[in-house]
Amino acid sequence: MKIIIRSFCLWLILLFSGLVLGNDLSVKTLSIEVSNKERGISPVFSLPFVESKSSKIAARINDFIFINELGILTPAKRNDYKLKQDDYAGTVEMSYQVLNNNGRVLSIGFEKEGCGAYCETYGADYNFDTDSGRAIGISDLFTPEGWEVFNRKQLLVERQSQIKEAILELKKNSDKNEVNSAENIMVEQFQDCITLIADPQYTSKTFTINNKAVTFTRERCSNHAFRALDNIGDFANAYPVESLRPYLSSYGKALLLNEGTGTAAKSPFNQVLHGFIGGKIAITLLLLGNAYEDQSFSAVYFYDKHRQSIPLSGTQQGNSLTLKETDDKGKTVATIKLAIDGESVKGEWLGNNKLSFEAAP
Repeated sequence: MKIIIRSFCLWLILLFSGLVLGNDLSVKTLSIEVSNKERGISPVFSLPFVESKSSKIAARINDFIFINELGILTPAKRNDYKLKQDDYAGTVEMSYQVLNNNGRVLSIGFEKEGCGAYCETYGADYNFDTDSGRAIGISDLFTPEGWEVFNRKQLLVERQSQIKEAILELKKNSDKNEVNSAENIMVEQFQDCITLIADPQYTSKTFTINNKAVTFTRERCSNHAFRALDNIGDFANAYPVESLRPYLSSYGKALLLNEGTGTAAKSPFNQVLHGFIGGKIAITLLLLGNAYEDQSFSAVYFYDKHRQSIPLSGTQQGNSLTLKETDDKGKTVATIKLAIDGESVKGEWLGNNKLSFEAAP
């Protein structure tokens, strides 16, 4: 009996000290061969495949990544998978790295190379709540006022300071009499960037989370031709989690500081939703990001049986959403009218006939 009580007390100590956290996830690699007829190659992309005791949590994470990166639903099993369509002609490399998997937050960073007139490397970052599989965004971590103050008074100031220092360094090595010198052109790009990153419309909200810091990322200021003179490169500004405390939501504090039991604000945007059309036809829906200033947004949905992506364009008015499905000629073939209810949406699919439409996490 004493052993049982002692074990229970130890479990409580571990729980409240933050050592027992969340859901254990394992991340395996899924290799996907992609047809690239334009370049005559078949590159193999490496993507994460999350496994968990909860198949629902794993599927929620996997589908979010696969839809965003490849426009497809996750393969049913972690076997090598070949994409027959030639939709990825511009991408020649794709790999990932697990940046954090501490039992509370899973952070994954992608590194990709795309080629058109020239080749360019770029990345993408994803963060998930391991208790639910929910994708984590800036609006989850920060209060609206907190993000506004932090971004304007700390993150923006730091980045603009980096740019100003880079400008001074370039001016030391530039010829003032040569207006069109490479150094002077790069100075102009940096000066434009100072203004650009201060524009709320172009605020970057990408980030990664580790046990000690949140790193906010943004693409570089320079174009491809002048990247050699860009001594900043892609921005990666790290802040200790404790320093972010004044700006965090209750959910942000629970995730980053293991304080309290705050939950994320309920929204159907930027989350994988599952549901039915007509009560029988299984579908998967992803409303991509939040609405822009003109209340427009993009989305994609799948009939689970056929697993082919169907792009949608949408508008939002309050809690009402209108989504348009068009054919190759831009003609509307179906309209989906939905009402937001927390994280769920419910309404009608209007095409050849009228059917009910519902989706939820």
